[in-house]
Amino acid sequence: MTLLAVPIAAGTIAEAERMIRQAEADGAELIELRLDLLAEGSAESLPSKSAVPMLATCRDKSEGGGAELDDGIRAGRVAYAVAAGARFVDFELSAWDRTPEAREVIRRAAPLAASPGPPAARVAPALILSAHSFSGPPAHPEALLDALQRSAAQIVKLAYHAERITDCFLALDVLHASAGGKPAVALAMGEAGVMTRLVAKKLGAFCTFAALDEGRGALLFARQKVDGGANAQRHRRGQVVPMPVDPQLLLGSA
Repeated sequence: MTLLAVPIAAGTIAEAERMIRQAEADGAELIELRLDLLAEGSAESLPSKSAVPMLATCRDKSEGGGAELDDGIRAGRVAYAVAAGARFVDFELSAWDRTPEAREVIRRAAPLAASPGPPAARVAPALILSAHSFSGPPAHPEALLDALQRSAAQIVKLAYHAERITDCFLALDVLHASAGGKPAVALAMGEAGVMTRLVAKKLGAFCTFAALDEGRGALLFARQKVDGGANAQRHRRGQVVPMPVDPQLLLGSA
């Protein structure tokens, strides 16, 4: 099952609460709470429990994070989110490898003895280890993907910027190959990479991402695309409304 994930990029808890409720109403199946974007102090007062699973991310500045935070602080924020009920944790492979202290904080919060069953059905939190490149596909993808597969992660993630549609092929290959390994998230960022979000379900991705575009039904459009439905209209709040076909709606955070 490929989940439809929605990043919550909010500066305050009140704003995050509002965005989460909107994402839930619009069909999100996984909420990614970006702890690196919350104002100082807010990460210690997390939103009330969501109706859908929560993914806790505190992204490193070098891989797209919103603040200069050391690995220990970021690991602490993620651990706090797990204690508050987050089902998934996303931490960078590079930080996991370089900072034993951060690794131990996360290990204590989310024991890595994987429970049986698919990641979406786990009782214990699942660890996602990720790698991001904003200058294009990684220079040595085979070595990076091997490192991700050999890591402690239950789920692996690769995200990179695409300049042209052919840059999507790496992400599609990663998803295709994941059928014999760990569940994967692989996407190409930018407009040229939109197709990697739309075909994620077909290739068995753990999740795909859509932006929250409040008031325009963006998530319902994305849900229809992920499900492969033929009907371009969906019921929303008792009315049938046309879904937008704007690719920008699918350019959410990675």
